[in-house]
Amino acid sequence: MTTTRISAFASELCGRLMARSRILEIGCGTGELTTILRERGHFVVAVDPKAPEPLDALRVQFESFEAPDHYFDAVIMQLVLH
Repeated sequence: MTTTRISAFASELCGRLMARSRILEIGCGTGELTTILRERGHFVVAVDPKAPEPLDALRVQFESFEAPDHYFDAVIMQLVLH
């Protein structure tokens, strides 16, 4: 179940991004935002060492993340404490 806050954040993001944007989500948690953005046609690389299965995410600390050779249109995070 997606929370109202995450749905609102996704709508705000989608209103600011071009269609099919490449997004890096740092600290994706349970993947609610990742899932919404992917359903809306965006390419999302999700990074979180504790991401649950079966979410397609990189389970590493961000500090260990090796960025791909392509660019990102946006880098997002929410409720992430470092």
